[in-house]
Amino acid sequence: MMRRLHKRLGEALRQRSKAGILTRVTASSSVRSSQRQSVRQSLVAVAHVCLVLLIAACGLASSDDAEQGEVLYDKLCASCHPGSGPDLTGVVDRPIGDLQSYDYSDALRHSPGHWTPERLRLYLKGPQKMFPNGRMMIKPLSDEEARSVVSYLMTL
Repeated sequence: MMRRLHKRLGEALRQRSKAGILTRVTASSSVRSSQRQSVRQSLVAVAHVCLVLLIAACGLASSDDAEQGEVLYDKLCASCHPGSGPDLTGVVDRPIGDLQSYDYSDALRHSPGHWTPERLRLYLKGPQKMFPNGRMMIKPLSDEEARSVVSYLMTL
């Protein structure tokens, strides 16, 4: 998929270059408005292709991370979530300590903010460091493990 997108980007750049569209444009009176508009459109097209490539690359990495994260979640988290721990469905971007169906510790219940992916990653790397009076007693995860679990949580 990435090769195909890369090939398309290369083809688009070659076509634009052959057409003389990606030439330097100055604000001089010799450059017509239609030429400036054409260059703008070309640059927007190139930016869109670059954005698609970036999104595809992130999606591929997240897919692999999420699969690894699911394995780790099943091994390390599923015995408590849900159960003695809160349901983690939709946890990403949920306010901290705000799930009505769970009785959070005071440390989490009174914590401001939301469970952003970054905050979840930091929490998994050291729950007791982040919330010393919290109830989650697990061995802190490595950065790679935490990223994978968070990628999986984002799919719930």
